[in-house]
Amino acid sequence: MEIQKRFETPKEEHEHLENLVREKLSADSERDHEEIVDEALREHIEYSIHDDPVGRPKEEDRQVELLVHDAMNQGIIETARRVRNTGNPWLFREFYIALHERYVNDLRAKGVIESHG
Repeated sequence: MEIQKRFETPKEEHEHLENLVREKLSADSERDHEEIVDEALREHIEYSIHDDPVGRPKEEDRQVELLVHDAMNQGIIETARRVRNTGNPWLFREFYIALHERYVNDLRAKGVIESHG
């Protein structure tokens, strides 16, 4: 699976993804905001729930943390491509979970999505 989207800068990519989240929020404001971010992020990096591996070995937390840092600073799609190319589905899943959490927190801080509860 090869992701076709290209962005000149990570900032342009983040703006694109944020606009995608805003569009989805406008279309369905009653839906849980974290679910909307999850859907937008999965679409953006072409990650299907069917890609999730069975079982879960412990990955190095530091490696996942560094990958999320790279995604936020060098580009989400490019980092997702690098992780996918490792052939390690567990690493990709852990990367996605951490990236989702980081992105949700960033969007909350910007006021794009609301905290639930």
